[in-house]
Amino acid sequence: MSSGIERNLYCIDFYLAYCGQISRTDLMEFAQISVATASRTLSEYTRRWPHNLTYKRSEKLYVAELDFVPAFSHDPLAGLDFLATGLIKRHIPSPLSSANLTAGISLTLNPELIRMLTSAACRGSAVTVQYVSLQSGTRERLIAPTQFFSSMGNWYCRAFDFSSSEFRVFRISRFKQVLNTVSLPSPLPMDNEWLTEVVLTLVPHPNHQQPEAIRLDLGLENKPVLNLRVSAALAGYCLQEWRVDCSANAGLPAAQFPLHLANRYELTTVYSMCLAPGFSSP
Repeated sequence: MSSGIERNLYCIDFYLAYCGQISRTDLMEFAQISVATASRTLSEYTRRWPHNLTYKRSEKLYVAELDFVPAFSHDPLAGLDFLATGLIKRHIPSPLSSANLTAGISLTLNPELIRMLTSAACRGSAVTVQYVSLQSGTRERLIAPTQFFSSMGNWYCRAFDFSSSEFRVFRISRFKQVLNTVSLPSPLPMDNEWLTEVVLTLVPHPNHQQPEAIRLDLGLENKPVLNLRVSAALAGYCLQEWRVDCSANAGLPAAQFPLHLANRYELTTVYSMCLAPGFSSP
């Protein structure tokens, strides 16, 4: 069979692994193929691995079985990237030597654990997990994953925690195990914190010795400040990653925190601001 067909079969397997489902339209867009080619490829995948998927006629979806076993090898980081950004990264040889700053501390994520979390998010299911918290240690929790994002080299899962009845952020490396996948015990509420946007007003740190360099970094040639709109749930993570001094008196070292948050008093009720460098509620 041609390499093109194998590539398309890989696409189906990738979708089933990390989304838990795939439609013909998904395959056409993902693999950039025609309706006829997509139909043939789905038929071929079903012929080769019939126990991996079921066709849900009412949803017009091929859905991964609970005992799904990937037919191809997949990088779990590629699955997380795809769900978080909609992008697929391709590695090609570079004429320059690679510079991977995180190579020494990169973690090996459990592909099956990632697959169960991401599939639950896409299929609207809940999972029972073992999670190690900095506050309470190892606990079993029932959560419904909804979003994934990366910050400072770490991957996070935003999920509804049924024990606390609220949305929380879980660091993926601290999941020890996903025990099972179950139906939602109740409909999820709106995640207002995720859906609400806040404005972060950034300026060069007032104590920086070379503010002109920082203005160039921010693209502030014809304006005094840079206003960025982000999810309220991600505001603290963004400010932490961008090394923004969020203290009231700009008291953090300017060499380490070259930016300053100019509108901190507008963000005092934003929960994620507890992560922002130097931030404290008035």
